[in-house]
Amino acid sequence: MRHLAPSAALLLIAFAASAQAPSRNSVDLARVCVSESGFRDTNDCAAIGHLLVRRAERLGISFANMIRRYSTRAFDRRRTDRRRWIPFLNRQMSQPRGWPAGLSWERYRDAWEERIRLAESVLSGEVPDPCPGSDHWGGAMDDHRVPDTWRRAQCEGETLNRFWIVPRRGL
Repeated sequence: MRHLAPSAALLLIAFAASAQAPSRNSVDLARVCVSESGFRDTNDCAAIGHLLVRRAERLGISFANMIRRYSTRAFDRRRTDRRRWIPFLNRQMSQPRGWPAGLSWERYRDAWEERIRLAESVLSGEVPDPCPGSDHWGGAMDDHRVPDTWRRAQCEGETLNRFWIVPRRGL
């Protein structure tokens, strides 16, 4: 029995470590959140997370597939622009490849970890949807592409993006 105790302790430590590791979906959502609103505390992340969950369910696809379809730039590792580091944000919290030389990753590491925790809370349903019913999002620069039939979602709190509702037929 004594020989089982250290093994059991190691199993518990391994289990606890794996239970604390962020999920792929939460890291992916956090990456999109940083892409869309930086490391700022706005309601964009929660609104985007809820919107993508709804779209995935409506289309009958996985969240992982939906987020990659909708926000391709956040996952494009061949980017060469000044934000090329976003696809390399990771669950290990290590400095992403392409991180700007003039910025200290140590200053942003905690903010990245907080984005992941927020994404986990959004995906678990702990954080309510600040833009209920929204179907799409975009910035002010996208306004010219929004069809006249779409209407702006009424969002609670600050968002940097605009959220849109597409009217459904028969409703």
